[in-house]
Amino acid sequence: MIVNAQVTPPTNGGRRKVADTRWVRNMAAFAIANGAERYSLFEVRWTVSADCLNPARVLYEGRPEGRAFTHPGAPTIARREHTRYADGFDHDTPMSLLMLTRCRKCEKCLRARANHWYLRAKGELACAERSWFGTLTLRPEEHYLAELRARAECARKSVAFDTLPPWEKFAHLHRANGPELTKWLKRIRKESGATLRYILVAEAHKTGLPHYHVLVHERGHVPVRERTLRGQWLLGFSRFNLVDGDPKSARYVCKYLSKAAEARVRASKHYGLLRSEA
Repeated sequence: MIVNAQVTPPTNGGRRKVADTRWVRNMAAFAIANGAERYSLFEVRWTVSADCLNPARVLYEGRPEGRAFTHPGAPTIARREHTRYADGFDHDTPMSLLMLTRCRKCEKCLRARANHWYLRAKGELACAERSWFGTLTLRPEEHYLAELRARAECARKSVAFDTLPPWEKFAHLHRANGPELTKWLKRIRKESGATLRYILVAEAHKTGLPHYHVLVHERGHVPVRERTLRGQWLLGFSRFNLVDGDPKSARYVCKYLSKAAEARVRASKHYGLLRSEA
């Protein structure tokens, strides 16, 4: 049972977020409709962690809506009347929604994430005219420049880069390479004129430095050539092969998501959720 959940911050690495009370109330109503437990007019607990071995706790707290009243020393005191609302919530009390979510780090969470993206990639392979599987690596000097950008970002936030755990360092390095990955995709689209969709997975070397595995799907009748895919990657070595709808390539790309929590996914909008245009 939740004890004073609206003022007790979650433990075990949990997070506490203060949000607009109407948003929290709407989320609580949605949670109750989907099986959440309600302990009082202002306390709701929702478990969405599935088979996670170490669920993470996220506490959303909504502030009460303001009501006009005077201080006790005033000649008249405006009484705050309790009002019954149609949604069944007490609007005068801080609303709290405690969510138990996936930790995204345990073995079962990593496997679930890999299966989720595998199914999406499999759907894109089935709808694409052609698909390319590729690997992108960076030269040592490019890794060094990415680290400089990551250190500068941390310095702006008053964070010591050298004190971060390996997975956070990797996340900063991946973000530092993000603009270069975007430029690479833009150059491909500009040179080829093709309509492309993609999924890109960042994997860490034993040294902690990132390299990338990517699936590029052609969704129109304009093809993209291997020399374009390789020629527009300016940061290091690249290799591409046609896979022609073979789901093994999707499994190969997405298996990295089940190996380590630091692996990152970048994909087209609504990747794997769009139906074939045929």
